[in-house]
Amino acid sequence: MPNQVNISKTRAVIRAILLLRRRKVLRTELVKLVYLADNRFYESTGRTITGNTYRWDHFGPNAVSGAIVDEANAMADEGMVLMSARPSMHGGSAYPYWIRSSDQGSAWKTVESALDAGERQVVRDIVKQFGQMGLESLIRRSKATVPFAEASRYGILTLQQNQQAEVMRSRMDKAGEFLEDAEAGLRDADAGEWVSDEQLMHS
Repeated sequence: MPNQVNISKTRAVIRAILLLRRRKVLRTELVKLVYLADNRFYESTGRTITGNTYRWDHFGPNAVSGAIVDEANAMADEGMVLMSARPSMHGGSAYPYWIRSSDQGSAWKTVESALDAGERQVVRDIVKQFGQMGLESLIRRSKATVPFAEASRYGILTLQQNQQAEVMRSRMDKAGEFLEDAEAGLRDADAGEWVSDEQLMHS
């Protein structure tokens, strides 16, 4: 199955997760949060936000061909996000991503232009629900989703719509009402809400 990635939306979801989580996000955490957002959105609409196809992996769902990581790394190469390498407790290196404080206002405007209100609301819901989990808990949660649980080893995940799709569509139609205050805060860099680069570097 080809991976019909929407690069603009994939990058927007990555930006939104980094902004809403307000701290550095490890590579594996980022992949799981994007997957959870895509899976949640698919349940209600029959499509993903990013266009990614997912496969079974030992560490939970992963985009085919590593497309999410590829886009995050490309964004780092282009200066849209920051990335560093640090020793991992499991051996090797860990790769956290974040957005510098001076770029956060413009980054959210890019999110707004690429994602509609319903898509943004789903990403917000996922970050609120799962964004503070530790890495191992987040991996377990992503593995507990129906598409992963029913997939064959190394197979392609089949995302599924749920029986409450109409309720979710109605909710997303009204999502703009709930986004106004949060997005106003993200636009206002003078409101004291931003996490500084120094705080991120020492988190």
